Amino acid sequence: MHDDTYIDFEGAAIYLALRQWGDHASEDDAIVMLKSLGYERGSYTPVMAMRTLAEREIQSNIDALAKANKVKLYNPITYAPTQDQTKALVLVSELVALIMKGEHLNLDAQIQQHIERRKARRPAPLFGKGFSEEARKLTTLSKYLDLETWSPLLASLLVCGIQPPIDCAEIPNGAMGLDNSFIPGTHDPFHEARRIWALWNSQMHAPEKVRPVDFVAWCKTKGIDTGWLDDIEQASPPHARSLSRPPTQQRFQENEILRVINGLGLTPTALPPRRTGQSGTKAQVRQSLRNFTTSVFDHAWERLRSRGEIKES
Repeated sequence: MHDDTYIDFEGAAIYLALRQWGDHASEDDAIVMLKSLGYERGSYTPVMAMRTLAEREIQSNIDALAKANKVKLYNPITYAPTQDQTKALVLVSELVALIMKGEHLNLDAQIQQHIERRKARRPAPLFGKGFSEEARKLTTLSKYLDLETWSPLLASLLVCGIQPPIDCAEIPNGAMGLDNSFIPGTHDPFHEARRIWALWNSQMHAPEKVRPVDFVAWCKTKGIDTGWLDDIEQASPPHARSLSRPPTQQRFQENEILRVINGLGLTPTALPPRRTGQSGTKAQVRQSLRNFTTSVFDHAWERLRSRGEIKES
């Protein structure tokens, strides 16, 4: 989908900068960005400072595009294409696409790096030359990987290359990407994040918290490949990576057992007692999960029983 909003050509840079660094943008993110760009905190608030820098950056790109006659202008009354820049309009989706494409612009090295990171699906470093070696290892992913677990919404956005607020409760309408370039809310990463979040929530007893590496492992079992999974997995602490796959697989097995129990019309925590001469609930569930070996099934059943997720009344 595209943003079909028309805006004044002369105010386009201000409009896009406000979308990127609006009044509700994270001050912490702005401070980190200012430091990474070599700026100290001044009289402006951090968000205002980043908005000003973004506006300058975007305006220089727009000027270069206009000089090369790459910007498509529209008459403010008829919306027909025009060459007259006076009071002309531009279509947001077309202008953003040109800026993101970048190949016709005389971009400075920093913006070119942003474009290359987006193509390569790489998180942006927070600190450059002049900072310690430890600081230069920090990226836009670092603050998220400091968390032991993520909410499924946070995880869905991050694996799509989007930087959300840590306490986000809904999918934002546009945000900075992990490559530190702005992603409009109508672009593909947001559509993919919605799909992944819905898929997670469609699970029986979907956990409300998940370790980063476990979420990555789950994505891979579902055939999801956004281009960011390996970065998250490789940047995770070694001890987290070594333990990620077995718990994820075990939880899948347990969820399958709970799914079958619910499908039988039974309550997992109030299973009927086994009657003499009749197959019990466990045997019925086992019959439905023939793809599980006896050992795998028995271990999964015992884990659920020991945690109180299944009980016989």
